[in-house]
Amino acid sequence: MPKTTIIDLAKLANVSIATVSNYLNGHFEKMSEATKQRIKKAIENTGYIPSAQAQAMVKKSSGIIAVLILDNTNAWAAQMTNGIEDAALEAGYQTIICNSRFDPTLEADWVEKMLSIGADGLLIQPTNQFRAVDRRIAKVGKPVVYFDCDLLTFNTSWIKSNLYDGVYSAATYCVENGYEDFLIIGGEPKGRTRIEREYGFIDALEASNKPHERLTIEQNTLSISDIKQWLNNHIFPSKKTLVFVPNQWALKSVYTALHAYEKAIPEQVGLLGFNNTDWTDLPVKSISTIVEPVYEEGYTACKMLLEKIKDSSLEPEHKLLTCKLNWLKSTI
Repeated sequence: MPKTTIIDLAKLANVSIATVSNYLNGHFEKMSEATKQRIKKAIENTGYIPSAQAQAMVKKSSGIIAVLILDNTNAWAAQMTNGIEDAALEAGYQTIICNSRFDPTLEADWVEKMLSIGADGLLIQPTNQFRAVDRRIAKVGKPVVYFDCDLLTFNTSWIKSNLYDGVYSAATYCVENGYEDFLIIGGEPKGRTRIEREYGFIDALEASNKPHERLTIEQNTLSISDIKQWLNNHIFPSKKTLVFVPNQWALKSVYTALHAYEKAIPEQVGLLGFNNTDWTDLPVKSISTIVEPVYEEGYTACKMLLEKIKDSSLEPEHKLLTCKLNWLKSTI
């Protein structure tokens, strides 16, 4: 079956080709309601699908924002993309979410694909090898804003949450409230955000000459019984102990492993986690957390990009957002 063209639509609707083109590109100023309805009916009857690339050429905009994220399978990513999409929809843009899976090669492939479809701008949570991608985007002349990172260059726009200061402040507060021993249970501290959380905590302890021990766990091989055993070997009745869980995915398991110490929480044993605000206020001993402004970061990142799309002469912008300390019943 031959492909329907705007010439066919014009004949069916008994209008000019220019009128169909105006309809498809949203120019209704001099078009009667009856004409719009005839063109609409012709499109519906023929199953015509407008060419996105052709429309982009006419409008000089695809109306698309590309979002590259390292892992789109977790709650953090959902909050981030919700913020991005809300800001994009308010401005009449649509988003395409691309999961780079921490892979620089896949990241580069996604960038090429998004450039090829004419995305108006890109929001990128970068891999550690982002510089080649940044050079490629700059050469094409597309605006880009990086999120969840502070890139050490004045030539890029970026936004992130200040994880280090948030964790440092929380750890210092716990020291000041009488905790003496400190335990970290979480994934291996590699990658920008894990390292930032880890060293915010450790640096605060070292400033107060407080010791710490660490249990490294991984999400795919997590064992609650192993966590229980380790806790039994490191929690002593004579010392006030704080357990810090820097990874969102590990908090529920550590909380379960601490069940035997529930009566000792928070006076003898404290628990401090990250994010998870959807459930941490539900347990009897509600859990204190350091909360990233994830939605705000996504929303603001998109707003920054939209401004760059409007005005390509804008200077690079850097934004650092403050974490919230949500103190509940699991800490003194």
